[in-house]
Amino acid sequence: MGDEGDVAALIGPGTPVVDALGHRVIPGLNDSHIHLIRGGVNYLLELRWDGVPTLSLGLWMLCEQAQRTPPGQWVPVVGGWTGAQFAEKAPPDGLRSQRRRTGHPSAGAAPVPVSDP
Repeated sequence: MGDEGDVAALIGPGTPVVDALGHRVIPGLNDSHIHLIRGGVNYLLELRWDGVPTLSLGLWMLCEQAQRTPPGQWVPVVGGWTGAQFAEKAPPDGLRSQRRRTGHPSAGAAPVPVSDP
């Protein structure tokens, strides 16, 4: 840390120099938070509601995913979603989820819990 003069003293013949035009530069930050193992193991078993416009569509997707999910396996709804994104302006609740699941032939074999993020 230092001013331009302090940092300039550290420049060597092989040092790349970038003119940030007066803006702040924070080097060396890397977001390695990628859930690589979980993502690879569970990708086909997870459901994402990012950008889903209606709760009805989200619950339909949940039932579809339950049909593809092995018996006894949870169907996690992962990622960034909020009840406010749905046209109904409400998150799923137990009653809606239960009503939607009861008509589904695989509901007993593949539980589909939904919680408000």
